[in-house]
Amino acid sequence: MARRRNRRRNREGRRLGRLLRLGVIVACVYAIGWVGGAFGVQSALQSRLAAMLGGASVPFPSGFPGGYSIALPPLLVPLGAEGRSLTLRGVTLDWEILAPRHVAVTLAEGAELALPDPLRRWRIVAAGGAGRATLADLSAQRLRLSLSARGLRAEPEAGTGDGARIGMISLELDWPARALADGASLSLAMEDVRLDGALAPPLGGHVAWLLAEARWRGALPQAREGGLLGAVTAWRDGGGSVALDRIALRWDPLDLDTVGEVLLAPDSGLQGNLAGRIDGYALAARRLVAAGRIPESEAAIAANTAVFAAPGRMELALTWKDGSLVLGTLPLLDLRPPPEGAALPFADAPH
Repeated sequence: MARRRNRRRNREGRRLGRLLRLGVIVACVYAIGWVGGAFGVQSALQSRLAAMLGGASVPFPSGFPGGYSIALPPLLVPLGAEGRSLTLRGVTLDWEILAPRHVAVTLAEGAELALPDPLRRWRIVAAGGAGRATLADLSAQRLRLSLSARGLRAEPEAGTGDGARIGMISLELDWPARALADGASLSLAMEDVRLDGALAPPLGGHVAWLLAEARWRGALPQAREGGLLGAVTAWRDGGGSVALDRIALRWDPLDLDTVGEVLLAPDSGLQGNLAGRIDGYALAARRLVAAGRIPESEAAIAANTAVFAAPGRMELALTWKDGSLVLGTLPLLDLRPPPEGAALPFADAPH
């Protein structure tokens, strides 16, 4: 009996030893495969982002054993032949080996997106905490992006004290991975937006919430002379436009829920229209008169437009040019820096 028990123990010990050896071999093969995959990821990102890295190198990934994580160096994203570019800092890419088509993009606290002129070289900083984005379905057919963040701050690099704070932002994008084409869509929601300092518009520096849903019409060429701006210009010339399936806004006294369309203007601005429920338009005009931004005649036109509009149905032009947003004839927002010592255009107008 004792001899039989010993043989049984020996067999179990040998079986356990084989399993352990097999586990070690599998772990070593997996580790080697992970390292090989990490080199592949590093090389692919280095190649794809070479034009944006400015000579910097993509670091070797971490994240073993479940996936890969890379903290990217600052990226320079070119916008066109004029040499303008975006600067992006503080971004980390993460994805799991079992879900390689889903990439998480983390904006660390202090992450920064610097915008080019004419917007006074603005930068957007993740001040209140990290933002989180997910790139899903990274196939040759479509690319889906989901982003949410809280506590973002936008400010000019000059440090003038002007700026904007965004309590919450949520963004959903869906478009073909190879070219922005007909049917690509965007959904944007923002809450508790505050404009400070010289940016605070006469209408008031607090936007309670904004909801925008849009669809692209027409294909955006992939590569053209002039970079992104050249491709967008070609898209415009080919009849491209953006359908605004919904623009809803609460910016006291404005309260609107509309649909519309925008086109890229020949001067690189945007022009289009909004139609639907637009409440508070005449009150907004009165506030702009009181602030010296428009003359009384413009307020009278706004009042007549509101009076003669059908109930729940008003249609107004919408334009955006060099940081200035105009609804109908009312300049609601102007991000352009005023000239030194410049007075308000209608500051001395009779009210």
